Amino acid sequence: EAHHIRAKTYLKILEYFKPKFLLGMTATPERMDGENIFELFDGNIALEIRLKEAINQNLISTFHYFGISDISSVDLTDIDIDDIDKISKKLMINERVDYVIKQINLYKYDGSKMYCLGFCASIEHAKYMSEQFNKRGICSEYIVSELNFEQRQNIINRFQDENDPLSIIFVVDIFNEGIDIPKVNLVLFLRPTNSPIIFLQQLGRGLRKDNEKSFLTVLDFIANHNKTYLIPYAM
Repeated sequence: EAHHIRAKTYLKILEYFKPKFLLGMTATPERMDGENIFELFDGNIALEIRLKEAINQNLISTFHYFGISDISSVDLTDIDIDDIDKISKKLMINERVDYVIKQINLYKYDGSKMYCLGFCASIEHAKYMSEQFNKRGICSEYIVSELNFEQRQNIINRFQDENDPLSIIFVVDIFNEGIDIPKVNLVLFLRPTNSPIIFLQQLGRGLRKDNEKSFLTVLDFIANHNKTYLIPYAM
């Protein structure tokens, strides 16, 4: 995860060892804070491969992307996208839950079982979505920062078990990187974001290749705060 190399903790390691040769690897070299990691490698890029090329070389799973207009009652036009509390309250309505499930049933997924990750706006939003999906007979859990490692791992193990009814995990940020679940065949973008970096990180959670899927289904619920499709930036 070389995009973290500008962090103080990483720089301490780099300054201590003073390597003669330094190799960094990351899927997202651009940082949201504008810090430049390339200069730490003297501007050298040994190899660069973007999403489209990785797909063409059969390195990752292909995917079917659907940008879906959100329900009319989710009006975010006058809300700051960084105001997570207000965003969450607008998204936590039963009508939207039913709408999301309807779209899942419409676009479906590849495989005999649904292995779905739903990216939410906040901890409250993730808990709400899990509760509502369970009420509607779709076994789900949430993984948020409040859970310890053992709790998270138990949910992930259940999720990957084809005999366990758990079919969807709602998460907040912590699955953006550092997680490998190849079985994921459906990704839900349930929160607005203007960051191509976060979008690509979350999309990548479903791009691992697996024998049980031939493609990933991506449902991106485009709220009316800003009808911007980030998929072109990722490609």
